[in-house]
Amino acid sequence: MYFSDLLDSFCSYKKWLYLSYYDIYKRYRRSKLGQIWIVLSTIVLTLSISLVYSKLFGLNFLDYFIFLVQSLCLWIFIKETIQDSLNVFYQNKIFLLNEKWNHLIMVFRVLFRNIIIYGHNLIIIIILNIFFSKEFSSFGLLIFFLNFFLIMPFLFSVCLIGSIFVTRFRDLEIIISNFLQLLFFITPILYKKTFLGSYDWIVDYNIIAIIMHFVNGPLTLEFPSFVTYVIIFTISAIFITFSAVLYNLKKKRINYWL
Repeated sequence: MYFSDLLDSFCSYKKWLYLSYYDIYKRYRRSKLGQIWIVLSTIVLTLSISLVYSKLFGLNFLDYFIFLVQSLCLWIFIKETIQDSLNVFYQNKIFLLNEKWNHLIMVFRVLFRNIIIYGHNLIIIIILNIFFSKEFSSFGLLIFFLNFFLIMPFLFSVCLIGSIFVTRFRDLEIIISNFLQLLFFITPILYKKTFLGSYDWIVDYNIIAIIMHFVNGPLTLEFPSFVTYVIIFTISAIFITFSAVLYNLKKKRINYWL
């Protein structure tokens, strides 16, 4: 059931592509600058934080600014994708209750919408690395894109699991949001792993921190080891298996819970 619906979602890619573009259009249709606001808001936020934290940590402003843009943009993408997926079935219940829709299409809608938003911020990341980073290489950029898409199966599975559980237990939305807030503080986003000193082992057991380094590392020529790839593929396989089993068990109950 899960894999047949997954295949159907790929075959029906025009549906979630259109819905994703529509979500972006609807958000900025009354704005003259439109999607440029995504880039501007990111620049203002990261510049403000960099001005303070570079002095606080005694770091070079430009180096810290580049690090912060890369880390914060990826974190926002991951966090917003997970949070948006929690209510995806409820928000699309008009489609699900009145027509025979594939539930996975709605999860793809959320995932691709946030990829589009991240793509706007990616413009800043690429420009900063090309013109201001001493460690930039075209090969590192290629591995960055490859690793980014390698985490999509994991992220899709997390979103599907979260959406099913929150559809059944609405209180979980608050718990997950608070947990994501906690992850933000224990993940090297505003700071680097080396700042933790003897407590850097926290990062080694933090899957989000592993993903952050897995994706962003190649931009600074810190390429993931073979072990890191094994960890990413293993965790992805575990979450895919769990999400498939959960979906097969609860698919027929989703509309009832709505």
